[in-house]
Amino acid sequence: MTSAPALLALFAALLGAVLPFGAPTAQADGDLVVTWPAVTELNPTITDYPIHIEDSGPGTLYVAWQWSMGGVPQEVPPSGDVVVNLARDGVDRVEVRRCVDGACAVVAASPLLHVHRGIAMEYFGDGPFTIGPHGMALRVKFQPGTGPVDVAWSLTSLDNPGGPVLASGEYQRLAGRKVDLPYYAPAGLVEKERLQLTFDYRMETETYGILQRQDSLEMRYDTTVWGKVTTSRTTIYPMRDGLGDQVLVGFDNDEDLYDAKLAVYDSAGTRVARFPQEQPAWDDPYMWEWNGRSQGRLLPEGRYAARLTARDMAGNPVASTKWLTLSHKRLHWKLFDRTYPAASTLVDRYVERCSRLQRPSSHGGRGSLGLYSLAKCGDRAAGVVSTIHGVYLPSARDGRFKSVKVTYLGGKAEGARDAYVQWFRYDSHGDYLGRQQQGGFWGTHSPTPLPSHAIADRRTRPHVYWGLGLTEGSRYDVQSFRVRVRYWTFS
Repeated sequence: MTSAPALLALFAALLGAVLPFGAPTAQADGDLVVTWPAVTELNPTITDYPIHIEDSGPGTLYVAWQWSMGGVPQEVPPSGDVVVNLARDGVDRVEVRRCVDGACAVVAASPLLHVHRGIAMEYFGDGPFTIGPHGMALRVKFQPGTGPVDVAWSLTSLDNPGGPVLASGEYQRLAGRKVDLPYYAPAGLVEKERLQLTFDYRMETETYGILQRQDSLEMRYDTTVWGKVTTSRTTIYPMRDGLGDQVLVGFDNDEDLYDAKLAVYDSAGTRVARFPQEQPAWDDPYMWEWNGRSQGRLLPEGRYAARLTARDMAGNPVASTKWLTLSHKRLHWKLFDRTYPAASTLVDRYVERCSRLQRPSSHGGRGSLGLYSLAKCGDRAAGVVSTIHGVYLPSARDGRFKSVKVTYLGGKAEGARDAYVQWFRYDSHGDYLGRQQQGGFWGTHSPTPLPSHAIADRRTRPHVYWGLGLTEGSRYDVQSFRVRVRYWTFS
């Protein structure tokens, strides 16, 4: 008797043999001749598959159906007939293998066989685990053949054994193609009630005879569904400036959604964007980018609706809408240009005892200032008049400004022979940067602009400072200041 380890080694060798491509009805391999039946489509319950062997070669012969899928080998005599055990349905070949001293090789193979005792089913999509009062369908493909299949289904309660059939139906479908098998549950059942959906199939064929099959699925009654549209922002600014150019549109759900459609519509209900359904069941929160365009065209400003429609596994519908605002605001450099009465910008002053800061100035005008050195006495050691001025600037995106240009309308006071004023610049901390002397002509004066780094608190409440000063009897009027600066803004 062959030992168990030897049998295991032999079986492993049989499984490792190489599969040939095809085989004629009668096949010879040296001293071996195998005669195969002409039939290639059969039902083993009504048709046998006998082969005839003539062999004078070495070793032992084995035959098996679906060998590569774990078919059990049959030892065959060197001469005679053998009925092959077609234990399982499927499409494959019968193989003959010769084993000599523990080494096995395929020496013959049948034509490709189609073996069916019953109806083969291929299911598409996830199987149903819940059922509701809405019509549903199971997508399948029947094999073999292309003829009609009689389908009968019924729904019963597992929580009420022996109870009545809750719903049922009958229809025909064709084999060989994808078909839908509709079913439903009546309204009014108990939420989460355990149900059994049973399908009975029957097919009459010339080749295989009458084939039958029954499948039962356990599920629960479900009438609830939840899902909603989600967006990464509520306003989109699709101006391609890097700020809010796109919005992420998706959905949130607590169970798988099917037949989901997610799209964006304008206020008139016209669809302007549709997002792809990358798979039939959406089991995770997907997000897609929308750039505020339809087929590459920038859409007008206004309100847009992101809408989701779907169903859950039980067929319960879900619909959700979230409104978005589309704005044409954009990032750009904007000019701030404002004129101030001189006195309205005054932050601080220093006036020595022989001098005077007068309001209004000798030229008149509301808010004008007059800086008059030695207006009260002739002590040149007490002749200084100086002022510090400042204004707030508009808020800028990321605190971005260009240089600040401050000009002023002014000149020597009425009746003064000659005059000058010193223009002082300060940094963002109020520290002195430098000065520039301005002449006494009456008109607009344009000192050197203040650099952008001279702007204080640029990200919170931006402002700038400058100063005026004179001495030695100079008398100077300032009517107004004009402040101009370009700042980075979103509008």
